[in-house]
Amino acid sequence: MNLENHIIIINGIDKTYQVESIRLDGYKYAIKFQNTDKIYSYSRDNILWLSNPTSIDFENCHVFANGKKEKNIKAIHLFANNAVRYYAITYGSGFVKHYSGNEVDIHRSCLTGKATNVFDYLQQCAAINTLGINEEDESSEGILSSVYSRI
Repeated sequence: MNLENHIIIINGIDKTYQVESIRLDGYKYAIKFQNTDKIYSYSRDNILWLSNPTSIDFENCHVFANGKKEKNIKAIHLFANNAVRYYAITYGSGFVKHYSGNEVDIHRSCLTGKATNVFDYLQQCAAINTLGINEEDESSEGILSSVYSRI
């Protein structure tokens, strides 16, 4: 099962990682799990099969999953069905992890285009500004530089 293109929720739990194949069989779904030859039958009411995701442009964005900033992201896919939202995040190593919609926050940066150059300029100015440097502690970066490094 391609984790970037499908999410299979069985009885409210993401089971995509365990599913080898799924097909609609009349009014039920026939699901074959990995490491077994048996095919299980599920009512349509118990299955949410999401496919055909939308690719999310995450350039100039900060992506948070469960409150933690994610790094080394290769791709983000959004699965939406009415009010239900899930994300598939592919990391640089090729690992794909699924998240429910309330677990992911994507914050777009206002620093795009020429604003990025202005921000870089202000950051360089802050690095040479001595505001907040203790005279005894010559290695301190100062207040402004520490503030810009956190942005």
